[in-house]
Amino acid sequence: SLEAVVHNATRFTLAFQPALKEAPLQLYYAGLIFSPKASIIREMFSNEVPAWLVSGPRMAENWGPALQTLKGHAGGVRAVAFSPDG
Repeated sequence: SLEAVVHNATRFTLAFQPALKEAPLQLYYAGLIFSPKASIIREMFSNEVPAWLVSGPRMAENWGPALQTLKGHAGGVRAVAFSPDG
């Protein structure tokens, strides 16, 4: 379904955001190779995986439950507040 493709594309973008910012061309291969086995994006573009890759890494079946990780704190986080004005 379109909803599943959009959800999966969002997960893909969030997971590979650092690569997307620093080396976007690497995303074509690395993103596909390091995506979960059941990723819709991986399935849709499986024909784009380079022929020289004989055996890729063992990847999880699906995306993990975390969408993003908050950074910039030294200890544990017990509460988070989001504000539209920063």
